Amino acid sequence: MHEMTAYCGLECSECSAYLATQKDDMEELARVAAEWSKQFGIEIPAESIICDGCKVEDGRLCSYCSMCQARTCAAGKGLPTCGHCEEYACATLEACPGYPMGKELLDRINAKQRYFEANASGSSDHQVGAHAGVYHRPISSSCRRASA
Repeated sequence: MHEMTAYCGLECSECSAYLATQKDDMEELARVAAEWSKQFGIEIPAESIICDGCKVEDGRLCSYCSMCQARTCAAGKGLPTCGHCEEYACATLEACPGYPMGKELLDRINAKQRYFEANASGSSDHQVGAHAGVYHRPISSSCRRASA
């Protein structure tokens, strides 16, 4: 699930720069670079956004992602995304330009992570419904007979 999800929550497989890179389309990369230059108010050359995805080991990585502190931190901790971190959402992640766009996904990942960690602790709360907060307990045999 997290293979193409960047550490900051962006979906690399939906990124315009990633898609243009995979098609080897320099014209499209130039268009994306111009769009991002306008959006972020800085000059972004097309060559600097050539990217094979945030988690690439032996491929091309866009210039910003190669120096992203959130990426460095999460990768250093061996986490699939920042949403898996016990310190989510930290100041490093909040400073990442991709985080506002990836926040919703990371929030969901983090909620699931916290739920599974709570259940793995062996506490009696492990039977609490994930969304409704309802306790689930087996019906005793006497209740089954009475309701049958």
